[in-house]
Amino acid sequence: MGRLVFGEVVIERENRNQLVEMNRKKRGKLLKQQYEESMVSPLSPSRRPKPVQCLSPTDQVILSNIFHAYENTCIATKNAQFPYYPLVPHTTIHGILNEFTCLFRISVAYLTHIPEFQCRSMHDKVRLVKNHFGIISNINASLMHPLPHNNLIVTWRNLFGLDITQRLLKRNDALQQYIHDPILLKIVLIVLVLSSGISRSVDGLDVNEDYTDPLCMLNSQNVYVELLWRYILLRCGNEKDTVKFVTNLIVFILQFQVLGIDMDEYISKQQSEIEQMTPLMQTMWPTTDETDSVDKNDTWQNPIS
Repeated sequence: MGRLVFGEVVIERENRNQLVEMNRKKRGKLLKQQYEESMVSPLSPSRRPKPVQCLSPTDQVILSNIFHAYENTCIATKNAQFPYYPLVPHTTIHGILNEFTCLFRISVAYLTHIPEFQCRSMHDKVRLVKNHFGIISNINASLMHPLPHNNLIVTWRNLFGLDITQRLLKRNDALQQYIHDPILLKIVLIVLVLSSGISRSVDGLDVNEDYTDPLCMLNSQNVYVELLWRYILLRCGNEKDTVKFVTNLIVFILQFQVLGIDMDEYISKQQSEIEQMTPLMQTMWPTTDETDSVDKNDTWQNPIS
């Protein structure tokens, strides 16, 4: 009976998702057009919603580079290879993550277009990607496929049970308020990835391991934190609404991370599953036979270099 009810819920949600996706694409095309128009030249006074400081020409160039880098990597791959994800429902953790390997490589390829990430040493880039694997995977998956396909919902249910599946669906529902903006979450992703902290709870990842130049990394992150603030200020029109928006965004990110940590802890206990993952995915969860120097592993050369 439970499976029947869940199946009906999935079908109903799939129908609703199709309608929402049609409306999202319409809004997305309009927002994308507005964004590209705003990047042509500094905003004229007549277009400013409130007398607040607008993005500088340098800000606009950075935002344009972020936007087009994402379009040329992640969106191009999605359109060519992954119209929906996953291509089939999965019943094993290694199955879904092995299919995800290609998408993850593209996510990292996008980050290499960000100068403040690419200029880091190989050791630091590998560490950043490993420490923020969940953040990179979940935000990018949502950007590429804003509405979870039926195959993904069934996979969640098969692997994690009803409780985590419901939390994942609620997370995706909450994410919709940010998805329609063509640049917001792309900046958020950069800010989080450039954090020297760790957003995971996995045994074997050394939280205290030093980065090559942590102060330089902090300065790089601050560049995008300030850019994010100015961008949201421009969109909201005044500081009061901007503070409210940023506060809600931070709360959402924290909830996002808690769910990711819970999934991390579950997967890290499935040693037999980890051993069947692709080499790149295996490095996300330290195994008993993992080498001490991960950044010398050829697995990392293609996605990051």
